[in-house]
Amino acid sequence: QRVNLFEKVKIPECRENIRVIKIFLGDQQTAAVVRGKLAKRRTAVYENAVRGAVEEAGTEQR
Repeated sequence: QRVNLFEKVKIPECRENIRVIKIFLGDQQTAAVVRGKLAKRRTAVYENAVRGAVEEAGTEQR
């Protein structure tokens, strides 16, 4: 009976849990990549704004 319990119930439950966990981890990885890309874009926009302000201030002093 115990062997049948594991073969018919516990092992399929574990496989389903593993499948759900893999999906969750894949979603987390995708979200991390998106967050990184957004942060990189935000940093680039900020650096361009600062660079433009510095160049503009330099031309005003001349």
